[in-house]
Amino acid sequence: MLNPDNRELYLSALKPPEEYEFEAGVAATYSLDLLTLLLAPVSFALSEFQNESEINLDLTTILESLRRTADKMAVFCQSGRIQIPKADNLLYSYLERAVVEVMPPDPQKGVFHPKFWLLRFASPGKPPVYRLICLSRNLTFDQSWDTILVMDGEVAQHRKKGYSVNRPLADLVSYLPALAVNETASHVSGVLETITGDLPRVRFEPPSSFSAYSFRPVGIPGYRRMKIEENDRLLVISPFLSDRALVSLANTSKKGEAVLVSSPDSLDTLQRGTLDKFSRIYAFEDLPVEPEEENEHPETEERPRGLHTKLILAEYGGNTKLWTGSANATDPVFTKPGNIEFMVELEGRRKDTGINCLLGEEDSLLKLLRPHVPPAEPEEQEPVSRRLEQQLEEARRALAGAGLQLRAYPLDKDDNFALVLTRSNSRDLSVLADIKARCWPISLSKDTRAQNIPVDAGAEVSFAALSLESITSFMAFELIAEEENQKEVVRFVLNLPLSGLPENRHDHVLYKIISNRGSFIRYLLLLLSEGESSQPDLYWALMEEGGSKKASEGPPALPLFEELVRAVSRHPEKIDRIARLIDDLRQTEKGREALPEGFNEIWEPIIAARKKVEGNG
Repeated sequence: MLNPDNRELYLSALKPPEEYEFEAGVAATYSLDLLTLLLAPVSFALSEFQNESEINLDLTTILESLRRTADKMAVFCQSGRIQIPKADNLLYSYLERAVVEVMPPDPQKGVFHPKFWLLRFASPGKPPVYRLICLSRNLTFDQSWDTILVMDGEVAQHRKKGYSVNRPLADLVSYLPALAVNETASHVSGVLETITGDLPRVRFEPPSSFSAYSFRPVGIPGYRRMKIEENDRLLVISPFLSDRALVSLANTSKKGEAVLVSSPDSLDTLQRGTLDKFSRIYAFEDLPVEPEEENEHPETEERPRGLHTKLILAEYGGNTKLWTGSANATDPVFTKPGNIEFMVELEGRRKDTGINCLLGEEDSLLKLLRPHVPPAEPEEQEPVSRRLEQQLEEARRALAGAGLQLRAYPLDKDDNFALVLTRSNSRDLSVLADIKARCWPISLSKDTRAQNIPVDAGAEVSFAALSLESITSFMAFELIAEEENQKEVVRFVLNLPLSGLPENRHDHVLYKIISNRGSFIRYLLLLLSEGESSQPDLYWALMEEGGSKKASEGPPALPLFEELVRAVSRHPEKIDRIARLIDDLRQTEKGREALPEGFNEIWEPIIAARKKVEGNG
């Protein structure tokens, strides 16, 4: 159990079961990296490729996955905790409607902190399948050691006795829209209604070592705090700690046998009286890199670093309960509830899932731990630095709740726009008075286009001469606080309400990615190859056709026509996807120019054949 050599890749856990397709999904995370989220739909939509190594994650691949899935998912994250991308990507616009920023009822007392995916997969003639992925990590590229729990379950035709175990999860999902800072996109309510409607008929299968599961949301109506019952022995693993919460946890152990695992920095901040409550204390340290391992795939493989796992394990006689998920051993979870969290409780037998199984074997988590020696005095953060951080966090919360919104205005006939930032309320932003505050659309360069954020209500910030595809609802912010020659900086993105956009914005994004004959042919190759075994002859024929020949040399060569004909009879859904692509390209003049000359000569009979097949079906 928790063998450090048994690693699960995040994106692999998102892949549908064999013969199933992604239909709907909801996710929750504290912080969010847009590039990480951009890759998630690839796992949802393109899992039919038999050889994953053949999928080239270029823009066309990600574009196709987004076109299939973006309006089928909703991702809820703490407002002000979207990371600024290192580089702009045209496809971020497809995520704007899916990302929902939220705040807990009292932002001063806690944060939105759950981390999970809940996915619905469907297959013709089979019951839908749900997958719950409960995580200790955020939706980012963080390389820490984390835990991931994956449970699948079929949707029964009728609600059965015992399925009420899913009620807390359904309550959490239903509550999410009430936390939204801004109005949610139209598809979000439909996604959530589908999922919460199915949950009473789903029975998830717990991992093989466990016999039962329960869901433990924290911080929502009816589920206010995390509580651990009195036990024989207790293990707490948490990267972040607070004295009061740890004392309350240690006191649940009747025999005084409590084990604590955390990072050295967090352990060094604890009071000696807190540490005395635990019979064993371990500091986490990364596995050393062996010399021969250092040069193995250095460009493709990153080793995990640091501890981000949150886990509590309690023994009750011959049984155990294990809680895994988002909750740290801190006050906003256990003693002064304020955070919104999500944990899964698993029940098992001590001989299979007890503390000795986790820490007592050669290949267990113990290989990453060392006994902790506390410092003479707890380490305290420098007061000026702490004061600046608090000032910046207040400013971040103030901006998130300031009613900021965007409007796009056309400037000329060449599709140039101005993007104007305004406020819809007069909430006090005086907290920004002593802070350097700048903002810019993530599609623009900070160095050349960032502007100061005005404090006064009614003031506007305008960014002019943006192309249509550069308009975005993702606005980057940089806040800088300085005192006594010390400086603290926070940078983040807010997903703001955006109005004034023409309906065909995504058609312009589509053209930017499929802007010539070669990229169009590569897109067709992607759609035609899905679900097939490796076809090197077809690949090279199409790549040569798309890259070496000019559009004026005539229609595409025969291999493409043959593959289209085969798709009509064997995989007509591929023709439907290609038809959607072509229809969208035809919406703009530049998009029509991307279609190879003579393509209609082979496409019209293909689409006619597809309609005939559909009519006979």
